[in-house]
Amino acid sequence: MKQDVKKQYIECVYKLLQTEGVSGVSIRRVANEVGCNSATLYRYFNDLEHLICIASVKYLEPYIEDIKNYSSTIINPVELNLKLWERFSFYAFHNADIFETIFFGSYSTNLMELMYEYYEIYASNFSGLDGFAVSFIFNSDIFERDYMFYRRAANMGYLSPDASRLLAQTGVYMFHGLLIECRKNDYSMEELDCKASEFISNLTTIVNKFLLK
Repeated sequence: MKQDVKKQYIECVYKLLQTEGVSGVSIRRVANEVGCNSATLYRYFNDLEHLICIASVKYLEPYIEDIKNYSSTIINPVELNLKLWERFSFYAFHNADIFETIFFGSYSTNLMELMYEYYEIYASNFSGLDGFAVSFIFNSDIFERDYMFYRRAANMGYLSPDASRLLAQTGVYMFHGLLIECRKNDYSMEELDCKASEFISNLTTIVNKFLLK
């Protein structure tokens, strides 16, 4: 019963996020949509931002599908990471407010807990993931998520250990800078696509300079 109620809230907020964005979600609006009083929300979620963050995980579902597909076909961890960055930046730049909230907002350090809460309700959406993919998805730290791939690449001789940490930092800093830019500017869909292409092109150029083989 509790999970059914939480799912109702999550689905409601997700629809509001799609139509009105983060700024269009309020406790009163959610309560009206769900058909309960405002206080009921706090029985299931810490606060409104907690609910928004969990609902925002739905925006990661296409990316989770990409992880399933690419991790089963791309062996080289550097190539896999770049391909996943390509997809991640595309989704993120087209939903900049959402991804800023998930990965850089006040609940970003609790991303693992948010993912588990979401998983408890939508477990079937996570089927088919291998152990490495699961540890990657449920990691709270976006830098550590990136570093996992480069560390594996270093262990396989593609990079030096020092380069792996540097590249993880560089990728995250570049991504966040462009994410902020996409949030602050009213870019068209085509311009957002170009920003994603710009990001992955520049990141690939930098990574290639550090490859040992």
